[in-house]
Amino acid sequence: MEVRGLLKHIREREDQLFLVLTLVIGAVVGLTIVAFILITERAGLRLYPADGGAWRRLSTPVAGALVTGYFCFAFP
Repeated sequence: MEVRGLLKHIREREDQLFLVLTLVIGAVVGLTIVAFILITERAGLRLYPADGGAWRRLSTPVAGALVTGYFCFAFP
């Protein structure tokens, strides 16, 4: 009997439920974007340090491309 009452209450307040879900989803997506930006910035600082040599700026993308190409070839 309580389940029916709960479902009836939710149906009456459906617009509020959608508003809360929208806010929660927006907050989660926003936090995910911020985390992605922070992670990629820190990875970039480690891969390309300010005092790093020119060889490192060339070899890092080449090595990444070779590894990715191998994985795409080996595991189609």
